[in-house]
Amino acid sequence: MKKVVIFILVFALFVGIFIFFIQKNTTTEIPSVMSLDQYKIYIVNELVKEHYGGALEGYDAQTLLEVFGGLLNDDFDGLHTPHGTYEKSGGGVAFRPTEGGFSEEKLFLDTESLFILLDKVSKRLLIPIDTREGFETLITAIQ
Repeated sequence: MKKVVIFILVFALFVGIFIFFIQKNTTTEIPSVMSLDQYKIYIVNELVKEHYGGALEGYDAQTLLEVFGGLLNDDFDGLHTPHGTYEKSGGGVAFRPTEGGFSEEKLFLDTESLFILLDKVSKRLLIPIDTREGFETLITAIQ
């Protein structure tokens, strides 16, 4: 009887260890230390994913206006991207490409454009975003 109990305990231990390692290898780890800029990008990406139910290839002005209801068309006026400039136009936002040919990817904001947009909104709302707490306050204000 004693051998059966020991066998069951050892078996349960091995099963527990096996399950632990399987779960550990299938989860995506979020870096425990991120720079403030990485954190800003991460939070915006996660909120866009949450709104649309999955990851997008990139996001344009319309996407961000939908996700963050506190953004204004004025926030995008004059915002330069690698492929053009956003302008306020007729109560909306228009994209003026700098080069010919249209593709949806040309509308996407790059990291630098996103940081410029966040700084512009930060100044409009008088919320400094030079700390995580400040950035989180801004995100809460524009959601």
